[in-house]
Amino acid sequence: MRLKKAMSFILALVFMFSALQIFSFAEESEACTHNGGEITVIVPDSASEEAEAKIHAHFCGECNEAAADARGLTCTLFGHDIESGSSKTITHKVRTTSPRCLQETYTYEICSRCDYESYALISSSYIVCCS
Repeated sequence: MRLKKAMSFILALVFMFSALQIFSFAEESEACTHNGGEITVIVPDSASEEAEAKIHAHFCGECNEAAADARGLTCTLFGHDIESGSSKTITHKVRTTSPRCLQETYTYEICSRCDYESYALISSSYIVCCS
């Protein structure tokens, strides 16, 4: 009798823990100044370092030396090696009244072999983040 209760308790715990889903949405953000306004670029942790650097350079208006590599022949012969995902930008203090900050969500496609980059705006909304 004790064995059945212990076994049913262990099985109940196993079922309970297998049914739980733990989500983690860790993202890295970096602030920069572009066109006189402060912009925070949020890139997911799943993005490669090269893609992250290209995304920051694109939204912050910086010259990216790594993106200037001419490897177009490889992409012409074998196609682009595309990394895709979504990133967010927060432009601080856009308006004078609350909500002041503009949050925009973009999808990106970045080739790791050449300088191909494509960004598409998915959504934009004003949020409260600055006082």
